[in-house]
Amino acid sequence: MEKTLDQIKEEVGGLLYNYKNDIKNAYVESEFALKLYFKIEIKRIGTKNEITPSLEFYPQPKTKSEKYKVLIDERQMALTGM
Repeated sequence: MEKTLDQIKEEVGGLLYNYKNDIKNAYVESEFALKLYFKIEIKRIGTKNEITPSLEFYPQPKTKSEKYKVLIDERQMALTGM
């Protein structure tokens, strides 16, 4: 589960980075009161974990990130530098 949790952290960071301008604009337009909601779905597919991260934020109109899925193989060996 460790690789899966590490990948979730990366995906949340990616969503924040990809939507940072939209988040900043919504924050200012909302007069500095913004709600960010992260939703992470985890499902087992064969021997891999599938995660589906998403981001929603308000005020109206509600902004939702595009849906995508990432497969993580916990048993795959990681490459490390020397």
